[in-house]
Amino acid sequence: MIVSGIGGPKKCLAFRRRGGDDALKFVQREVEVALSGLWDILDDRFWMNYPRQNSMAENKIGQLRAARRIGLETPESIITTSPEEALDFIHLHGDVVVKPLGGGFVRHGNEANLIYTNRIVEQNLLHIDSVRECPTFLQAYVPKFFELRITFISGRFFACKIDSQKSEKTKDDWRRYDFSAVAHSPYRLPEDIQDELARLMLYFGLNFGAIDMIVTPGGKYVFLEINPNGQWGWIEHLIGMPISQCIAETLAHPPLGDT
Repeated sequence: MIVSGIGGPKKCLAFRRRGGDDALKFVQREVEVALSGLWDILDDRFWMNYPRQNSMAENKIGQLRAARRIGLETPESIITTSPEEALDFIHLHGDVVVKPLGGGFVRHGNEANLIYTNRIVEQNLLHIDSVRECPTFLQAYVPKFFELRITFISGRFFACKIDSQKSEKTKDDWRRYDFSAVAHSPYRLPEDIQDELARLMLYFGLNFGAIDMIVTPGGKYVFLEINPNGQWGWIEHLIGMPISQCIAETLAHPPLGDT
């Protein structure tokens, strides 16, 4: 089979001029199907994350279920479009966060805004009926001593401790970055946590993942999520972990049986 000449943006724009937005959407879907089909048949090559498995692993619902089955601690969670169920969950747990199920990016024109993890406050309950409009992901708040961003690369762990509770700005979501107040430092994961995370990555067939965890004041490790395409450059820059070197070595010399 020969795959050639998949149209780019200029061809899509020309098509829209002739057929309108519906035609443009059709072309965009066809491009996506062509590319995903091409990637799918390259299963005899080494992928850091094979596209189909990468896509499956982005399912946060599936992540939480798999993590719990493997033995990792996870927050109590609910996904609902019922305001009554949401209120019951909030009243049951008292302290609750709301977060997006997907990537959390909302576009306004040319701007992309990130929806962060946010604590539910009394004022939010005035708008509880809006839960009907969209599946809403609620989790019981987990007290934090510090947080971990763990970069997994083909069996190796690069764990970064993030002192997110040192700044009001980052207490609920460290992605609101406050580098002057929030220290980042290398961290050694306990062997049992490494084993459970390695089993989770194997379950999803991932060679790479950025894993978020909380360590509570009582010393519990609580799994939040895997980001199959997670960022790691800022960690390497701040604390000198050789993450890019490990990625390059893995791509140059794939693990046995993965080529």
